[in-house]
Amino acid sequence: MKHSFAISCGLALSLLTPALLFAQAPVLKVDLNTADRKEAEVNELGFTAWAIRPGDSDTRSLKGITITFTKKTTVGHLAAGYYKTAVQAPYYARLAGDGLVLDGGGSKAAVEMRISGLSAGPHTLLTYHNILNASGKICSLNILVNGKLQVTGLVPSRRAHENTACPTAYLHLNAQAGKDVVVLFETAPDAGASDNTIAINGFELNTPD
Repeated sequence: MKHSFAISCGLALSLLTPALLFAQAPVLKVDLNTADRKEAEVNELGFTAWAIRPGDSDTRSLKGITITFTKKTTVGHLAAGYYKTAVQAPYYARLAGDGLVLDGGGSKAAVEMRISGLSAGPHTLLTYHNILNASGKICSLNILVNGKLQVTGLVPSRRAHENTACPTAYLHLNAQAGKDVVVLFETAPDAGASDNTIAINGFELNTPD
């Protein structure tokens, strides 16, 4: 009987091991919002609200992690975009319906996301990309982590009515003790693209793909 119990416990632990190995900390789910509307109107359920302040950069600290978004172009500015139809009834797509945007960043627009305070080792980052304005051929995105290309040619959606219609990027981060992780979102040189807006609607740190 004791032998059978030991086998059962060993099997249970082997099944739990992948989940335990994935249990990176901290876990963050953040909705990037406009400050021009009430939080209850624009923030996605289960996500921490971050109302974006217009300018060259914006910073927030959560659970011991500091995250800074910075425009990496000489023109344009960071701002909060908002698409009323998506966030209100009947859609309630509050994650995809607003977010951080780099507006007027030129033909080679770029936004840096700097993450400070991660423990050494592997982490993951999931980002959401839905353009909120109405016109122009969308420019695709390339995404680099610490200078190394991880995603090429991600094409954002435009004015999605559902969160599930918003394209995402799932990035693998290898943090080193005492060093920041730097994620760069930049527009790709797409032929005929006229809309170089970069939109980041929200992100998840250390959640499953």
